[in-house]
Amino acid sequence: MDRTCRVSLNGTTAGTHEGGYLPFSFDVTDLLRDGPNTLVAEIRDPSDTGDRGWGKQKLDRGGILDQGYWPDGLYTAPSDEALVHDIATMKRFGRGDAAGRERFRNEMRATLQAGDLRSLHVYLRRFRVPRGADPRVLVLSEYGGYNLRVDGHAFNDKDFGYRRYGSAEGLSEAFVRLHEEQIVPAIARGLSATVYTQLSDVEDELNGLLTYDRAVVKLPEELVRSATKRLRLDG
Repeated sequence: MDRTCRVSLNGTTAGTHEGGYLPFSFDVTDLLRDGPNTLVAEIRDPSDTGDRGWGKQKLDRGGILDQGYWPDGLYTAPSDEALVHDIATMKRFGRGDAAGRERFRNEMRATLQAGDLRSLHVYLRRFRVPRGADPRVLVLSEYGGYNLRVDGHAFNDKDFGYRRYGSAEGLSEAFVRLHEEQIVPAIARGLSATVYTQLSDVEDELNGLLTYDRAVVKLPEELVRSATKRLRLDG
């Protein structure tokens, strides 16, 4: 069940539940009748109306896509220290900072309650703010995906990415150019949040800021942090 549910028995509400694919139960003993009973589960999926705010689509000025994938455990981190490492790395990049957390939560809650969020994924073409009036919050929820293979730190011989670069210098220049020419100018025209692809390589997806084994940071942290600081209307 995803995402909200109201359960009633014989016309009387037994309980409500919110959460994707999570178990829940209600005690309906007092609602039972002799003979036939009618059980109704009313399920609503807010993603059909655009107000979905969980999973990787996080509303923030400068987020980063983290698929939570580990080479030695798939979707299970090998240790608590490994989880802390990824979170700390994102914070050093300036993405996912705790500053202004309460304001972020309040704004996110208000946005989701209104159902006003438009999510775009743009990789192989230049990003432009869509034309026409649209009252929804505009989020570029996936972009970038620039590829750099680091020999000795790749999962296999396959190589996937939306744009490939042969050196850290070339990747750095492209990363800065992407933000200076496309992302930062779009903020004044209505872009409200971004999620860069992605934190780490995932098997043959070599478009992470870290290698799949987390041993190599492909871009200087200060360069990423500097770009992130500009992802603000007053930046």
